[in-house]
Amino acid sequence: MWHTITFVSGDNGSLEGKTVFTDILDGTPWKEAVTVPAIKAKSGYKFSKWDPLLPDDDKTITSSATYTAIFTKVKRSSSSRSSELSVMLNKEDHFAYIVGYPDGTVRPESYTTREEVAAVFYRLLTDSYRNSYKTTSNDFLDVESTRWSAKHIGTLAACKIICGYADGTFRPKDFVTRAELATIASKFDDLEPFAADNFSDIKGHWANQYINSACEKG
Repeated sequence: MWHTITFVSGDNGSLEGKTVFTDILDGTPWKEAVTVPAIKAKSGYKFSKWDPLLPDDDKTITSSATYTAIFTKVKRSSSSRSSELSVMLNKEDHFAYIVGYPDGTVRPESYTTREEVAAVFYRLLTDSYRNSYKTTSNDFLDVESTRWSAKHIGTLAACKIICGYADGTFRPKDFVTRAELATIASKFDDLEPFAADNFSDIKGHWANQYINSACEKG
């Protein structure tokens, strides 16, 4: 039996990339058959969820389905911002968010790359929030949809947690800097106000507000 998976955009947004996947054999794993298209919301709107929610990567396709990208109007109040942030991180369950290498090592003395950090924060998202944004598509010139970290990078980019460089790259193999890590972590909460810089070497730094916020929150 063969199936078709279709992605469509609701009002106030659009999709970029392939949206119809045909001739999918019954029982084919989702991640092998489908590449979720990139999501673009119109100004004043944000992507809310896929309806129905996307299945996990290891699930198999057993029927044809259509997934609609739902967009909602952005609310600017601080209370709505806090409410949205509160459902992003999974604070209830205990699970492995750091995974080692195929050879059974974790390499504790090695430096962490940008794509590895993306993978960690991807796993920390709640299932519902992750599935609402989950995609392997992205606008980065150096992150193909077949890369092992494509879903981690694509998903976090879709929900505005990570971004790339001015030249259009993400540089997944580069080591993450302390400023970049502080910025990612700070985007999971409201920025904390501060009276003065907490460190002597961050005046004028692009990540100044994120570093100070992370420090203020302890």
